[in-house]
Amino acid sequence: MSFRILSLDGGGYRGLLASLMLVELQKEIDKACKNKGIPEKRIIDCFDLIAGTSTGSLIAAALSVGRSASEIRDIFINDGATIFPSQTWLSLLFSIKHGPLFDGTQLEEVLKNNLGDRRLGEIEKAVLITAYDSWNNRPLSFRSYDDTCKEIQLIDACRGSSAYPAGFPAHCLKREETTDQYFDRLINTKSYFSFDHSCSRHDGIPLVDGGIGANNPAALALAEYFGSKELRQWRHLQSSLDDHERKPIVASFGTGQMPPCINYERGRRFSAKDWNGRLGNPLLEMTFVGYSRISDQLCSTVIGEQNYFRFQPVLLRETVDNVLIEKKNIIRINNSEQRAFAGSAFQASPAVNQLFERVCTEYFSNNYEDDDSSPKKILKALAARVVSQYPACAERGSNGEGT
Repeated sequence: MSFRILSLDGGGYRGLLASLMLVELQKEIDKACKNKGIPEKRIIDCFDLIAGTSTGSLIAAALSVGRSASEIRDIFINDGATIFPSQTWLSLLFSIKHGPLFDGTQLEEVLKNNLGDRRLGEIEKAVLITAYDSWNNRPLSFRSYDDTCKEIQLIDACRGSSAYPAGFPAHCLKREETTDQYFDRLINTKSYFSFDHSCSRHDGIPLVDGGIGANNPAALALAEYFGSKELRQWRHLQSSLDDHERKPIVASFGTGQMPPCINYERGRRFSAKDWNGRLGNPLLEMTFVGYSRISDQLCSTVIGEQNYFRFQPVLLRETVDNVLIEKKNIIRINNSEQRAFAGSAFQASPAVNQLFERVCTEYFSNNYEDDDSSPKKILKALAARVVSQYPACAERGSNGEGT
């Protein structure tokens, strides 16, 4: 019975695409359950650890409190325009000089409506959320299975993880009696740590987007399985299994990728403004994708390609040459769709919704049913494996111990 990890990338409103792919996964899980003659299972029932960064943290948190994939998709569609309202060129120019694009109040309201006031220690499923401490320049993780995190509110973890620089304001994690254990652990680590005293007149740390440290948290989640003392119950349960069953399964969902296709001539001429534009920032986009690819390679190397399931549609302009293109994960887009995707991290719109619906449908098209390497076939294989190993290796009690 392999340990099963679900990993969810960051990407702002592009999280809609990840939620659409999770809806497809749920459909395949339903079919697999029917074929085995067992009751239907939710996605959360089929994984032992759910890891999320930025918008992925919101999806992970929503799954952990019982939301279905279709409900999460509807949150993006119904509340997306509230969290990521359309911006005029005038408002964009103003925000570039005077602050982030959004004040975060709408995001916090949506989080409260969907997550309530739950604390990490109240979540039965093992959940890992990443964030970044901009005061001490260090990545952070919030774990539902770690006693030092048990009193941290789920909303605080998600709000900090999704505070994309230039998009949303930093979020303050204050040092209070309930969070003392977490801060004590940070203080006792070997690396430098100090408090930021400007955190709303409290000692604390400012949190920004977890994607700065791990936009694709798959490798981090895998490291948690192998190294976290809190997950030792799962490793103990697997000690008697053969090598194949002992290796974890990792299902990693991206939020879409559009190669910048910056050629030699453009790359020579690009200024700091060109590389660091507010929307469609090519430098940051390449940094995130570069880390993500390293994470993919690490996971595939450690657990084997047969145990690493990566779903990441690549959107490619129609004008790009067809030579040497692996077409199974390539979705061709026109100029208007290219513009929609370029701003989709911060811009919810009907055009973006339509684009992501088409991308998901085409990505899991039945055209490659006979090809074992097609995304549709891989999704089916993933569903069959996580269902065949139900129930989960262990469930976490309120004290963080396996039951």
